[in-house]
Amino acid sequence: MCNITIQQITAWIQANWAYVIAAASLFTAITPTPNPTTPWGKIYRVLDALALNVLHSKQTGVPAAQALQQVAAALEKEAK
Repeated sequence: MCNITIQQITAWIQANWAYVIAAASLFTAITPTPNPTTPWGKIYRVLDALALNVLHSKQTGVPAAQALQQVAAALEKEAK
């Protein structure tokens, strides 16, 4: 049986923080952004912070063409 303690895990993370950041970054890059109100969304948010993914665009679940149409419609409505 493997006897790994929390202190050993914490020490490994502190010694290898670059691996933790790289793994979190890879994971968040290849998985779609989940709904933030779900439990998985909350876990994803922590991983996103560990990956140092801040101040950049996120996947919204809305295709780019549809988003552009929505913006154009909003601007047209505002111009009237």
